Formats: sequence, structure tokens, C-alpha cells
Amino acid sequence: MPLNAMVGQHSDSCGYRNDGQLWINESCKNTQPKFSRGDFVGCGINLATRRVIFTKNGKRLDTSDLFLSPTFSEPLFPSVSLNDSGDLMEANFGPYFKFDFLAKLC
Repeated sequence: MPLNAMVGQHSDSCGYRNDGQLWINESCKNTQPKFSRGDFVGCGINLATRRVIFTKNGKRLDTSDLFLSPTFSEPLFPSVSLNDSGDLMEANFGPYFKFDFLAKLC
């Protein structure tokens, strides 16, 4: 993915923008609540079903129409797009999350 591309607006990527748009494989799929400073956003993928899920502040968003493309292959890696110099974010790669992915997806 090019460094100047936004996550989700490039093939084989998905992203949840702060304006609420969910993007996957270069197209906007649906709109969710906006997020801003102080919100916690999560992302997970059920590899068995290829479904992509996003959470906001520990609550699962409606992502029933978000799936990895059939041509997608691993490896997967997390990424974040920022717009302006001075933008900040904090990442948590586990094991403790606001949303209990294992309990809710199994």
C-alpha cells in the first residue's frame, strides 16, 4: 500500500475513518458513528468467515457487510492513517481490549 494512501482506500485494506465511514477494498461500505479524541476504536477479523469487525468504546459496530476480498491473502498487519502533522494516536495490540473478541466471536 502506498504511504500516501488512506487505509481502506487501497485494495486489500480496510479502515474506519473518524467521520464514520467504513472503507474496504477502495470503496465506502456504510457509515457508523463518528469518533474523536478519547474514543477507543478496535478492529478484528474472523479468519474463518473473512468478516471484518470494528468496535467503538468496547461496543461492536454493524459491519455485517464487511468481508475480506476472496483474493486477499495473509500476512495481515495493523496500520493507521493520520491526516495532519501533529496528529497522535495510541495503539494496543493486546492482550487486553475494551471488546472481548474471543468471547463474542466464538
